[in-house]
Amino acid sequence: MSLDYNFGNYTYAQCYTIGDEEQQVACLAQHLNVTNPPSIYSYDHYEQLWLSTVCLLWNVTYSNRVLVHGTLGNDFTYCNVPLSAQDAFLFVGIALLVMSLFFGKLSAVWVLVAGGVLSLINWKVNMYHLSNAITVWLNIQPPDLFFYAFLPPLLVDSAIRIDSFVFRKLTVHVILMAFVMVVLTAAVLTPLILFVLGFAGRGWSWVHGALFASMIAPTDALAAAAILKRGGGPERLVVLMEGEALLNDASAITLFEVFMHVLEEHITPFDPYPSVWSVLPGVILNTLRLAAVGAGIGLAMSWCTLHFLHWLRWRGARPQVEMTVLIAVAYLSFYVANDPAQGSGVISVVVFGLYGNWTSKWGMLARTEQSGAFDAVWDTITFAANGLVFFWSGIAAINYLINSVGILSDTTWSYAAIPLIYIFMLIIRASCLFLFNPIFAWAGEHLSSADIVFTSWAGLRGAVSLIMVADFVSNSQFHLGDSDNPEDPYTQLNAVNADVSLWTAAFVLLTLCINAPTISPLMQLLRLNRIPWERRKMRARAKKALERFSLAAVQLLQQDEDEFLHGVNWTAVAQYVDVSQALSQFDVDLSRKEEAQPPAPGSIFLRAWHALVDYLADSSARLLGRPRTLSRSELPPVLSPRPEHLGPAHARLVKARRSTEGARDEEEGGGGGGGAAQGATSEEEPSSAQP
Repeated sequence: MSLDYNFGNYTYAQCYTIGDEEQQVACLAQHLNVTNPPSIYSYDHYEQLWLSTVCLLWNVTYSNRVLVHGTLGNDFTYCNVPLSAQDAFLFVGIALLVMSLFFGKLSAVWVLVAGGVLSLINWKVNMYHLSNAITVWLNIQPPDLFFYAFLPPLLVDSAIRIDSFVFRKLTVHVILMAFVMVVLTAAVLTPLILFVLGFAGRGWSWVHGALFASMIAPTDALAAAAILKRGGGPERLVVLMEGEALLNDASAITLFEVFMHVLEEHITPFDPYPSVWSVLPGVILNTLRLAAVGAGIGLAMSWCTLHFLHWLRWRGARPQVEMTVLIAVAYLSFYVANDPAQGSGVISVVVFGLYGNWTSKWGMLARTEQSGAFDAVWDTITFAANGLVFFWSGIAAINYLINSVGILSDTTWSYAAIPLIYIFMLIIRASCLFLFNPIFAWAGEHLSSADIVFTSWAGLRGAVSLIMVADFVSNSQFHLGDSDNPEDPYTQLNAVNADVSLWTAAFVLLTLCINAPTISPLMQLLRLNRIPWERRKMRARAKKALERFSLAAVQLLQQDEDEFLHGVNWTAVAQYVDVSQALSQFDVDLSRKEEAQPPAPGSIFLRAWHALVDYLADSSARLLGRPRTLSRSELPPVLSPRPEHLGPAHARLVKARRSTEGARDEEEGGGGGGGAAQGATSEEEPSSAQP
């Protein structure tokens, strides 16, 4: 059904005289807005709000699906079935079950793929209640509700669990990557699209390029961080990527809102867009204002939460009460900063979470921490939220792809540009990291070439980008002008808007379907999962210290005359406490110096060559024999309690105990010399008899 008609001058009776049923419904829908005084929510500017009325007039049911076309609205979904919003909970249940089925380090990717497959089926097959459940979620208005629903718990969980010590060391890195990199990406990608790819002659302006760059800027570190943690990757890379994902949502959303506002002010292709330099001061000031307001509200909410929780604990509140307060304040921080205060809700929630991190979860009691209530609650919330977000993301991405392709059916270059933009973004991200590296070194944490390659490749995109696509679609033009005339300015504008939605959805899918599954092999190829020599040496020394402590403890117990220790099988005890085999991976040759590291390669191909050489060297070492480590037979015997086998402190303790035992034996023997002599003999030549 199309709403691309103008019946503003028709009366209610004239609408019924129209022969075409589709035009008659459009006329009636527009006529409903002819009131005195007229509604401030006009049909022309708030078409999304009028879609429910249109669907009522079209008699939408489960068996009668209607696809709506609009002048300012959306060609990207079907009508909701009236009075059937309860189907939204069917979507929730299926999304959570799918997330539970595909749990693991790449669970988000598989859930997104499952959502995409379901979206493809839904586009061609009417699945009745399930199709309506998908439509209800795709038609949520305004799309910003997704930010309000899912960002607060996800951001608080990430902020409160991040390693605060490492995060403070990487503050400069995170700020550069989360803010400066987003601006540089928009500044570099826009001319590439306009002039290198030639889209300046296809209706694109610098505003569209900057808007698109801001939409694909926010990263999602969920999959990359999970792979790094499980694969033994460097902790600083985990914190760096999590910190970037925490803050660049704020910068990307801010730029998106600014450029979207510019497009809304120039809704027709005949209105000239302002120059970059006239908009740039406003962008900078607006970004600083949003950040300052958000940070202030986040700090205020954190301080109030800290004292409120102290008061609740004084009243004897249980852990579930504390968790409820934290969830409530997370949502309030986002809402107050984003809506009444007109600041950045993302920064407000991040500051709130970091404050909780630095104050030991707002002064949480030890018994609450040990009960595991905090981890259990937030693990469940984030698991469920990620399941819903990525399931919806898969459905939305395929939905936008299908509909954008329908608008761009004759524009082959729009499809060919997708892999080029994908490559451009990888190069821009890597170049920014190389550009920032001297500043990183000045800040005390230099990134190696392997770190830069991995961080560039692991910059995945996720639901935030697709939510911005939904917002863009609901406020853009797609069906104005003569679609058969390629020279029509409105037709070009339709194509530009379709390009933006198509490219964003495609870029998200490419990063999640290509980059995400290859992160783990890349980490192994770059040897990021190899433990540094210093840490391996420290672990080997810790193992030796643990072995010496175990030996000393067994020897002291062996000499104890306590009656409960009579008849103990000390051989079995020695075997039980022996950790030499369990910790064999910690064995290194402590006398060996650290091997010379190869020069930092400039490309992944050289790194791959070094990885191959190292693999062959390790294989040869295994064939020829690794550096010799002490075997169990060379360790001090457990059952030979000689003081020289102990540490100095333990040796003095054993001597003192044996002297005391000798004196006690002498007293029990009536002052005779036998006990003393026996004690002296025992001290000089300990008996090797086993109990």
